[in-house]
Amino acid sequence: MTTPKTLRNRKRSLIDHDRIEEIGGLENPDIRRILDSFTRDLTGYLYLMDQQRAEENAVALLATLHKLAGASRTCGFSGISRVVDAWMASPKLLSSNFHTDLQSTIEASIAEWRCLVP
Repeated sequence: MTTPKTLRNRKRSLIDHDRIEEIGGLENPDIRRILDSFTRDLTGYLYLMDQQRAEENAVALLATLHKLAGASRTCGFSGISRVVDAWMASPKLLSSNFHTDLQSTIEASIAEWRCLVP
């Protein structure tokens, strides 16, 4: 099993361990519950954004991206917030390339999270 210290030493960690400590740390059961809930909600975000892209609803997509960026930054999932920030800055908001990048980043972030909290 990978320890949090080992993950913290990785060059490109997708989870900001310092941020998680700032909000209360993994030892805090309320924080763990909130972060567990956030990781469960991530697939719902992907589904919603896929629908919004299919409907070509850029306004709704931008609102969803903004919400996801804030939630991921607050929860310490910096890898997700980096991809979302790049997507929101793109002139091609409805591009599927960003959706694919975000999906990969979410999957990797969830895997990293599962290493932190078995």
